[in-house]
Amino acid sequence: MVNSEPITELTLVSFNNQLVGIKTSKMMDRSVTENQIVSIDIRHQIHWLGASATDHLNAQVFDFKGRLIYSSRQLPGSFVLNTSRFSHGAYVLRYQINNETWKHFSFVMN
Repeated sequence: MVNSEPITELTLVSFNNQLVGIKTSKMMDRSVTENQIVSIDIRHQIHWLGASATDHLNAQVFDFKGRLIYSSRQLPGSFVLNTSRFSHGAYVLRYQINNETWKHFSFVMN
């Protein structure tokens, strides 16, 4: 629990029978304000909760090897990223709202 909110956390210790050290969580990253939260839903869609359509979003997704697999700039803040087409594995989402500090959100597709 963080600020009375449940946090789901996963530590990935192996991937394709090779040891790795990736720690990921859902709904854990706080964005520009307390009202802006990144979450991933059961349909594998990433939402920027609290961001408005007038906010500008820059987003990048990297796989567990650090390869850039998705990048887009100046999206509306109401944009929803569909990750269902991503292969199984661990990913890091790097995002920025209104050119503020870059934030990170990690997730696992299984």
